Amino acid sequence: MPSQVKLDEIDVNIIRVLQRDARTNFADIAKDSGVSIDTISKRFKKMKRAGIIRGTTVLLNPKSFGYDCVASFGIRVDYPKDTRSGLLQFFHGQTQHIRHSDSKKCW
Repeated sequence: MPSQVKLDEIDVNIIRVLQRDARTNFADIAKDSGVSIDTISKRFKKMKRAGIIRGTTVLLNPKSFGYDCVASFGIRVDYPKDTRSGLLQFFHGQTQHIRHSDSKKCW
């Protein structure tokens, strides 16, 4: 079982700032937190190593490039290979159906 990491006010501030804008530079976070850039950098790396921060992402606006919606999902299964293949074929067909639907243009 992984050990829990204790988060203090500075750690929480780092997380909140990066949740709003993952491209915020450490200098701005340090200024906002009242600590050095090095402190922010070390704490960020510590939270990343602990798995608290797993990465950054880009949020898309599907309408800006001509789509009405974006749908994404993942499924993890521990079934035999032939069952997984059948599921993949089924969902690929569904994706194509949704993508080519008359009612909405989805990506």
